[in-house]
Amino acid sequence: MNESLNDWYIDRASNVYVDGFEDMLIFFYKNCKEKISSSSLSNLITLDNKLKFSKGNPNATLTHYRDIGVLNKENKIGSSASEFVNGKLDLSSLIIDLFFRRFSKKQHTSKVVRPFVVICKFFDILFKMEIDKDDVFLNSRECIKYLYLINEYAELDFEYVEDMLSNRIYDAKNNKIGSYEFKSNEATNINIWFNALRETPLFLPVDGNKENLFPNVDQREFFAFVAANGEFVSSKKIENSEDLYNYYCNKNFGITEILPRVILKEAKITDEKEIEKIFDYLFGYKMFKDFEYFRYFKYPCFGVYFPFISVPQIAIRQIDYDNPNIGNSLYQYLRDYKKVIQRRENSMSNLLADNSSVFNDIKCNKLDYNIQNLYFGAPGTGKSHRVDELIMECYPDVKIKDNPFVFKTTIYLDYSYYNFIGNIMPTSQNGEIGYDFKAGVFTQSLARACEYKDKEIFLIVEEMSRGNIASIFGDVFQLLDRDENGNSEYSINNDLISKHLDDEEINIGNKIYLPRNFHIMGTVNTSDQNVNVIDTAFKRRFEFIYVDVSPVYNADRTLKNTYKFKLADKEFEWNNLYMALNELITTKMELSEDKQIGQFFIKFNNYQNDEQKFKAIQNKLLHYLWDDVQGASISDEYSIFDKNYKTFSLLYKDFEGKKNVFSEELIALYDKQSL
Repeated sequence: MNESLNDWYIDRASNVYVDGFEDMLIFFYKNCKEKISSSSLSNLITLDNKLKFSKGNPNATLTHYRDIGVLNKENKIGSSASEFVNGKLDLSSLIIDLFFRRFSKKQHTSKVVRPFVVICKFFDILFKMEIDKDDVFLNSRECIKYLYLINEYAELDFEYVEDMLSNRIYDAKNNKIGSYEFKSNEATNINIWFNALRETPLFLPVDGNKENLFPNVDQREFFAFVAANGEFVSSKKIENSEDLYNYYCNKNFGITEILPRVILKEAKITDEKEIEKIFDYLFGYKMFKDFEYFRYFKYPCFGVYFPFISVPQIAIRQIDYDNPNIGNSLYQYLRDYKKVIQRRENSMSNLLADNSSVFNDIKCNKLDYNIQNLYFGAPGTGKSHRVDELIMECYPDVKIKDNPFVFKTTIYLDYSYYNFIGNIMPTSQNGEIGYDFKAGVFTQSLARACEYKDKEIFLIVEEMSRGNIASIFGDVFQLLDRDENGNSEYSINNDLISKHLDDEEINIGNKIYLPRNFHIMGTVNTSDQNVNVIDTAFKRRFEFIYVDVSPVYNADRTLKNTYKFKLADKEFEWNNLYMALNELITTKMELSEDKQIGQFFIKFNNYQNDEQKFKAIQNKLLHYLWDDVQGASISDEYSIFDKNYKTFSLLYKDFEGKKNVFSEELIALYDKQSL
């Protein structure tokens, strides 16, 4: 591996998707179908007073749009940008298409390495490792330190990612992960990538820490597809910058190269209704026994484009190259049935998301009361597990992740009313800029409750104290008071929610209210340092259920979540260890219960072998105990660790070497445990 960093730099940019982005692409579409000199194009930009461009500098604007592949060296618009203006690609598809083609700049004249493929492969490996969901993210510092070094895709393997994770140490003082310090414009450059990727449904909106990129776990099939196939895109050498720009702007390169060609070129649609069956067949929703697929397809290919269900236009574009007749019909289907597709996109794991008959067939054990609970306690006590158990009582035959009647969201520092309820977002179609309401999780779940009144609908709000929860609920806070039947005591006017329900053809009357079958459950981690106080008025509308640190047993009375490991010649069992820690924390160190940990602070079932489980203790437990527990203790009389440890780095290193790092008082308490 070459130890010098690759350059993912995007020229003249603070972001890819900037204010006026759509207008600039429409301008290029009108003026750049043929080559044009930079000076002439700059003059045209300056004369168009409707355009917004980089700090009043049209030349810098041109440099930026050339660098991301919108224009080639001769200022001719590329196929991807043209298809965006024509409505054949949406913004998400355009960003993915442009980013997929980009090389690491150092590699322009050598091997082809694409940062986007590297990022997708990294997340694919994380998903396959089945680590704790809280660890599934990419930090900008570790991206530069590790992923910038990748020169061949084979270098990025499980061992490489495990090494990355083992060095993922949180620096609480400086609120960052790892010790890598940004150089020059590295922070700006990587933020351009992260911000652009967050514009797509493949990644989640920014949380409180903008240095972290979180994948949408429902899109894992896309990451797997790119990880498996991305390296097979032409790896020819790029001889000069002219070839490079031609590569960027040629519609036959990029993802199109690796998408399977399944449509017969001579096939024509004979019945407009058949196009829906073709769409469902291609993207993996349904197979109709009486449909003659062989009339359209080269070979059986059920669900062949399923990884692209969140960005279907990328796959349809390739079909359009092969057969414009079917391609145009599929594009029209997307336009005419946009609401249907949006509902389908909400969950890739739910292949039957818009199939009402399937929803109705799901067995539901009805409740005769309404649930509005908030579970609170120390980290790892199983608060989310309590929520899941209650849901499984209603739906014993459906996995929670596949249940169309369960909606989950996690609050973070910048989470707002508009994330929760929904927001009006700009859209571009056929060159026309419009605005559509994108429903948030509350509005989606309320619509489902109103549509399926014979089912129990659960809205799960994790980490409720991490944001301003009263502000997040906003006016719907008034709906939380329930009458004796479980319905909202009061109703409100909310135009956004009402319009969404009307669009979905769901009629609940003139005002918004919560029906009895709409349940809200939340969790609060009492030890979280980034907490917002939940006000009394909000608390009063929930049942607060305390989840203590007591261990949980299986039906046969064996302990759940057990794991044994050795330090020096001393064997430790996890459940006895965490209970000994809790006793030391509250009785000896005299800290509050909030500093304790629960049985599931580390979920050992998420790890494949003992080595990974040991690493999890090293990476998750040690830092919490050192920084949040030992660091909070006023007295030096009692310690979790041997008092000879003055630095975390030495403690971390010795634990990795399996030295016994714990204090005598902790070991004495451990020896008294008898779980």
